[in-house]
Amino acid sequence: ELRGPGEILGTQQTGIANMKIANIVRDGYLMNQVRYYSEQFLNLDENQQQSLITRWITDDKTQYVNT
Repeated sequence: ELRGPGEILGTQQTGIANMKIANIVRDGYLMNQVRYYSEQFLNLDENQQQSLITRWITDDKTQYVNT
């Protein structure tokens, strides 16, 4: 790694980005998985999408809140 990812929308070109969930250099391979599952989700009908969203936001996800 020659340099950090910098800021996506800012002016800083080097350094460590303030990402609490993922490191774009270390976890870049996840982007293909995210793209795949996003496309799968978008291909569902609206009722199926809403069902998944409702399940996600109503299940106990407190473990992800203060990551």
